[in-house]
Amino acid sequence: MRARLSAFVAALPLVGLATIGAVPGAAAAPRSVAAGAPVTVSAATDVPYVVDPAVNNTVANFATTDTTGGSEPSVALDPSNPEQAVMTSFSGGWGANAPLWQTINGGQTWTQQFSIPAPPGRPAGCPCDQTVDFGRNGTLYGTFLINAASPSNNKLNVVSGSTTNPAQPASWSWNGNPVQLTNNAAPGNVDQPWLLVNRDTTTAANDDVYGAYDDFNANNGRVAVSLNATPPNFTRDQSSGSESPFDGANPGLRLAKDPANGRMYALWQTATAGPSGAGTSPHNVTIHLNRTADSGQNWTLNGNSGGITVAVGNQDEYNYSFGQANTLQGGVDHAAVDPSTGDVYIVFGRDDDGAGAQRNRIYIDRLTYDNMGNLNVAAGYPKAVSTSTDAALPSVAVTTDGVVGVLYDSFDGTSPAPGNFPIFTAHLARSTDQGSTFSDTVLKTFQSPTAGTGAQGRRDLGDFQQLKAEGTTLYGTFSGNRRAFSATANSVIDPIYFSTTTPSADLSTTKSATTDPITAGTDESYTITSTNNGPSDALSVTMSDTLPTNTTFVSLTPAIGWTCTTPAVGGTGTVSCTIATLANGASGVFTMIVHVSPSTPGGSTITNSATTTSSTLDLNPLNNTGSKPVAVVTSADLATTKTGPANVVPGTDATYTVTMTNNGPSDAAVPVLTDPIPAGTTFVSETHPAGWTCTDPAVGTTGPPLTCTAATLALNASASFTVTLHVSPAAAGTTVTNIATASSNTTDPIPGNNSGQAPTIVTCDHNLTANVPGSLTLSGGTWCLTNITVGGAIIVKPGTTVFVIHSTITGSITATNPAGFSACQSNLAAVTITGATGFVLIANPGDDLCLGNKINGAVSLTSNTGGVEVSHNVIVGGSMYLRNNTGGGPFAEDNSPEIEANQLSGSLICSGNSPAPTNDGQPNTVTGARTGQCASPAPL
Repeated sequence: MRARLSAFVAALPLVGLATIGAVPGAAAAPRSVAAGAPVTVSAATDVPYVVDPAVNNTVANFATTDTTGGSEPSVALDPSNPEQAVMTSFSGGWGANAPLWQTINGGQTWTQQFSIPAPPGRPAGCPCDQTVDFGRNGTLYGTFLINAASPSNNKLNVVSGSTTNPAQPASWSWNGNPVQLTNNAAPGNVDQPWLLVNRDTTTAANDDVYGAYDDFNANNGRVAVSLNATPPNFTRDQSSGSESPFDGANPGLRLAKDPANGRMYALWQTATAGPSGAGTSPHNVTIHLNRTADSGQNWTLNGNSGGITVAVGNQDEYNYSFGQANTLQGGVDHAAVDPSTGDVYIVFGRDDDGAGAQRNRIYIDRLTYDNMGNLNVAAGYPKAVSTSTDAALPSVAVTTDGVVGVLYDSFDGTSPAPGNFPIFTAHLARSTDQGSTFSDTVLKTFQSPTAGTGAQGRRDLGDFQQLKAEGTTLYGTFSGNRRAFSATANSVIDPIYFSTTTPSADLSTTKSATTDPITAGTDESYTITSTNNGPSDALSVTMSDTLPTNTTFVSLTPAIGWTCTTPAVGGTGTVSCTIATLANGASGVFTMIVHVSPSTPGGSTITNSATTTSSTLDLNPLNNTGSKPVAVVTSADLATTKTGPANVVPGTDATYTVTMTNNGPSDAAVPVLTDPIPAGTTFVSETHPAGWTCTDPAVGTTGPPLTCTAATLALNASASFTVTLHVSPAAAGTTVTNIATASSNTTDPIPGNNSGQAPTIVTCDHNLTANVPGSLTLSGGTWCLTNITVGGAIIVKPGTTVFVIHSTITGSITATNPAGFSACQSNLAAVTITGATGFVLIANPGDDLCLGNKINGAVSLTSNTGGVEVSHNVIVGGSMYLRNNTGGGPFAEDNSPEIEANQLSGSLICSGNSPAPTNDGQPNTVTGARTGQCASPAPL
C-alpha cells in the first residue's frame, strides 16, 4: 500500500472502549447452530503445517539463490482441488510477467511461476497491492494495484483478471484492451484493493467477484462487482460507506463473505485524533461494517446505508512502527462470517497501554442477528485474542465446524547487539466457543532481515496478511524471514504458507502373487502396487520389501520413475524403491520375482509384505503395508537308476549300484529307497551314503527288502548305494532282475521314473540244455547243465566249474581239481569231487537257494580247498566221505564243511577236515556208521 497523503484532522478527546448499539435496518433471516456435541480442535489441527515456499521449492537451491522474497501476502486455496493453492506478494514487477507462488501438493512444495502478464493497455510498473481468491470451479481471480499514468504522479488504479491455470501466462485473461479498471467508477487515486469470490445472492450456482478499494478522491470505500463473468467484468460499483475522517490512518477496507447466501460484508475504519494529538498514534478509531444482500447493488445494514459502527477506542497505526520495522497502514482489522450460523467476527487492534507505550493488543467482536434481522455485537464482547499487548496484522476466518481462527503477529523484542534485529512471532489463535476463549499456537518466530529503525513508511511485513477457511481447514499466509526455515537460506521476507490440515497422503500398498499355492523350489512372481490415495502429493516415497524367509531374490521390474536397489541375485535382503513425488491418485506398480527355497516345508506359508512410506503425513498408516500369504506345497521328482553286471555266473556274487536323484523342484522329505532281493539271489551286503540309515535283510536271506531312509534329499542331490547279492547256482539260465524304487513324503510329479532296474543273465560259458545220450567230458570255463538228462558219466577236467541244475545224470560225476562244482535238485548216480579250488555245493536250500538232490550212490569229497557244503539231500543211497577239506564258501557260515539234514542210507565218514564239519543245528539222518570227525557225539 502506498502512504495516504492528507492533512491530519483535529484532535478529538480520548474515548474508552464502547460498543455502539444496533441500528435498525433491513431484516435478515437468522441462523442457529444445530444441536450436538461441542466443536473441538482435532489432533490434526493442533500443529499447523507451516512452510516457506522459497525453502520448499521445486527449484534446487532456490532459497540460497533468490533474493527477492515478498511481503504483504495474499493466499487462495482452490476449493475444486484443495491440493492447489496460490500466494501473491510484492515479489516482482511488470517489466516482464509478474510472479505468483503455486503449490499443487497441499503446500509441500512451491514454484514461483512468472505467469501474470501485464494488463494490456495500462502503464508499466507495479503490481503493488494484490489479492487473490479462487472461485468454486477452480478459476483464480486476482486484483492488482497499478500505476494510473506514470510512476511519478503518485496516482493508482486497480485492475482484475482471472486464470484457469496459474502456471501459464497464456491462461490469464483480462477484460478489454486497455483492460477494464476495477475502479472504473472512481479512476485514479485509489488504494488497498481487496478481492473475494462469493456465490451470487440470487443464483446460487453463479460466482460473483467483489473488488473493494479505497477511493481517496471522495474518501469513500467502494466495492465493484463482477456478476458471474470470466474474466471479471465489473458492472456494479457502489460505495460501502464513508472513510472520513481518517487522521492519517488508512481506512483498511476489507471484505468478508457469507457463502451460505452470498451476502458480502465490508469493513473499514475511521480515525480521529487520539490523546497525543492530531496525526499521531494512538488514534481514536471507529470500526464500520456494512453489508450487501443483492450482489453489490445496494449496501445497507440494520437499515443504515452507511452500515453500523463499532467504536473500539484508541489504536496505534500510521506513524506507529510495529516492532520498529513495520508501519501499520491498514493492518489493524479484518472480518469473517461463520458459514454455519451467519455470525460476523471482527478482529482489531486496541491500545491498552496508553500513549506512552504505543502498542496494540488483538481483540475480537462477535456480531449476531436478532429476531428482527439486525446485526448486533453479542453481550460480553469484545474478547482478548492475543496474550501479547504488542501485536498487529490480525486476520480472522471461521471453519464450517465453527472453529474461529485469528492470525496475528507479536513483537517479541530485539536480538542482542550488535544485531538488534526485531523479533516477531506469527500466531494462530483458535477458539471452539465462538471467540470467548482462544488457544494460541506459534506458527513461526523470526527476525527482520535488518535492525529496527522505527522509520515511518518502513514495512518489512506489509499492510496485511490473510487467514481463510475452506471447509474445516484454516489456511493462510504471513510475512516471515526465510532464514527461520533454513539456516543457509537468504535472510529475506517471504510469504509463508500454513494450514491446519497438514498435507497428508494416504499411502496404501497391495500385493498379489501369480501362483498360490507355490511349489517349493520354483519362482514366485509378486505384483506390488504403491498408491497415493491423497489428498496431497506424497514426497520422498519409499517402497520397501524384505524378502521373506525361505526365498531369494531373482529380479525386479521397477515402476516407471522409481529408483530401486535390490539384493544380489540369489541373495536375501530388502528391495527398496524411491521416488521424489508420488502424485495424488498415482500408483507405482512393481513386479518382483523370488525363488522359493526347495527346502521350504510343505504346508508352510510364505508371507511377503511390502510397505510404502513417505515424508508426508499419513493419517491412515494401517494400509501402508500390503501382505500376501502364499501356501507352500512341495514336489520332488525322484528318479532311480540301477546298474549291475549284464551276466553273472551261477553261485557267484553280483554287485549293483543304485542311484536316487532328486530332480526337484523341491527337496524330498524322508526319501526312502526300497530294494527287494530278486528271485535267485540272497543278500550279501550294502553300502550307503552318510546321513542315510538302512535296514538290511539278513545275510544269505531273500528278504525283507533292503530299505534305506534319510531326513531329506536336497534338490539336484543324489544318493548312491551299492548292493551285493549272491546268485544261486540254481538260477543258472535265468535272468535276475534287481528293481529298486525311490519314494518320499513329498509329492512326486513324475512317478514313472521312481524305479530303476538292472537285469542280469545267469549263465555259463557253456550251457547245455538238451539231453545227452552218452557220457560227457567237461573241460575249461564254466558249464551249466540245466534241465537235461545225461545218459552216461560226467568227467570234469581240472579248472572247470560245473553247475548241474534240475537234471538227471545216469552215470557218476567225477571231478578232479575243478574250479568249483554245484548240484541242485538233480538225480545223480554218484559224486566224487577231489581237489576243487572253488566252492563245492551239493544242495543247500538256505542261503544258496539250491534244493536237495537224490543221489543213488556215494558222495566223496576229498581235499577240496574252497569249502564244501552238502545239505538237505533227500536221498544219499551210499556212504558220504569228507576227507581233508578246507576253506570256506560264499557266506560266513561256510567257513567249515557243512553237512546238514541229509538222508543217508550208508555211513558218514569224516576225517582230516579243517575245521571239523558241522551240521549247523540241522542233524543228518544216517543209517550206517558215523566215523572220524563225524562220529558220535559229534554234532553231525
